[in-house]
Amino acid sequence: MEMERDSIEQMVDYQRGLELERNHLAQTDDMKAISLLEEVRQQGELAQELQEQKFKAELNAHLQTISQLKHDRFVAARRAKTLETELRQEQDALEASKQKVAELQTKVSKGLCEKEAYQEKERALQTKIKFLENKLKMAEAKQCVGEQEAIRLRKTGESDGGDPTSEPAADSTEAPPRGAGQEVQGDRLKLELKNKSSLLSEKTEVSQLESSLKVLNIQQTEQTEVEIDRSPEELKLYIEEADITQSTVVKQTKIPQSSLNAFIHQSRPLKPKHQRALNAWWFRKETSA
Repeated sequence: MEMERDSIEQMVDYQRGLELERNHLAQTDDMKAISLLEEVRQQGELAQELQEQKFKAELNAHLQTISQLKHDRFVAARRAKTLETELRQEQDALEASKQKVAELQTKVSKGLCEKEAYQEKERALQTKIKFLENKLKMAEAKQCVGEQEAIRLRKTGESDGGDPTSEPAADSTEAPPRGAGQEVQGDRLKLELKNKSSLLSEKTEVSQLESSLKVLNIQQTEQTEVEIDRSPEELKLYIEEADITQSTVVKQTKIPQSSLNAFIHQSRPLKPKHQRALNAWWFRKETSA
C-alpha cells in the first residue's frame, strides 16, 4: 500500500512538474511571441519610415524637376517673344528693303525714260544747231558774195565816170538810165543789211539753243545726283568733314532726330520722303560749296 501511495505521489509530483513545465513554456512562448510582435512592429515602422523617406525624396525630385521645367518654359516663352520681336523687325526691315528696291527700280526706270527723253531732245537740238550752223555759213557766204558784188559795182561805177552819179560811157547795148547804179547799190546795201539781220537772228537762235542744251544737261545731272541714295557711312563722314551737327541736318531736312540717329548709327533705312529730302539737301550742299 505504501508503495502504491509512493507511486501515486510520485506520479502527482511528476504531473505537477509537467504542469509547471508546461506553464513555464507557455509563459516563455508568450514572451517570445510578444517580443517577435514588437520586433515585427518596429520593423514595420522602420520600413514605413524608409518608405516615407523614399517617397519624400522622389516627391522632392519630382517637385524640383517640375520647377526646372517651369523655369525652362518661362525662359523658352521669353526667348520665343524675343525671337518673335526680332522676326517682326526683320520682316519690317525686309518689307522696307523690298519697298526701297521697288522705289529704286521705279526711279531707275523713270530715270532711263527721262534720260532717253533728254537724249532725244539733245539729238533734236544738236540737229537743229547743225542745221542753223549750216544756214549761218550759207548766209555768211551770201553776205560775202554780196559785199564782193557791191565792191565790184562801186569800182565799176568809179571806173565809168569817176563818180557813181555820172552817166556811163556809150556802148553798143542800151545804157542804163541815170541813177541805176545807185539803185543797184542801194538794193545791195538793203540785201546786206537783211543778211546781217538774218545772220544776227540765227546767231541769237543758236545761242538760245546752246543755252537750252546746257540747261538740259544741268537738269539731267541734277536729277541723277539727287536720285543717288547716300549711305550712313557717307553721311557720317561728310558731316564730320564739313563740321555739321546732326541738329543742323535735322533742321534743314525736316527729318526726325530719332530717324536720322538710327540711320547713321544703326543703318536703319529712312522713309522714302526723308531719303529724298536728304538727297536734295546733300546735292544743294555740294553744289553750293
